[in-house]
Amino acid sequence: MEADGTITALRMHVTADIGAYPIFTFIPDLTLLMGVGVYKVTNVDLKSTCVFTNSTPVAAYRGAGRPEAAYYLERLIDVIAAELGKPPEEIRRKNFIAPAAFPTPPPPARSTTAASTTAPSGKRWRSRAIRSCGRSRRSG
Repeated sequence: MEADGTITALRMHVTADIGAYPIFTFIPDLTLLMGVGVYKVTNVDLKSTCVFTNSTPVAAYRGAGRPEAAYYLERLIDVIAAELGKPPEEIRRKNFIAPAAFPTPPPPARSTTAASTTAPSGKRWRSRAIRSCGRSRRSG
């Protein structure tokens, strides 16, 4: 960490309880994949250790590794801010990945609401984007 709060390196070691009958051992790997989150970190060292225990199997449910990674990162930001005597939001802003760092902008959001448009002839007309969710069912 730099004196201004810039995070220069991150080391994370996840010890994961995968239960007695490991069905899904990829969840700790997902935590590592999300290990840097939305922050620009130049040097990263991520490691996971899976531990067999006498508990029930662990499976992907509501987040699959993301909550653990988010907790670790946001707690780290809070600790850095406390050490430097700065507000946590300042440290977060300083370390966010800049929008210019992304190679292409995201595609525009598609709307499913009615839109009013002017035709080349000058007349106004309405169009409605309709999205199909598969086959319709017939009752009867």
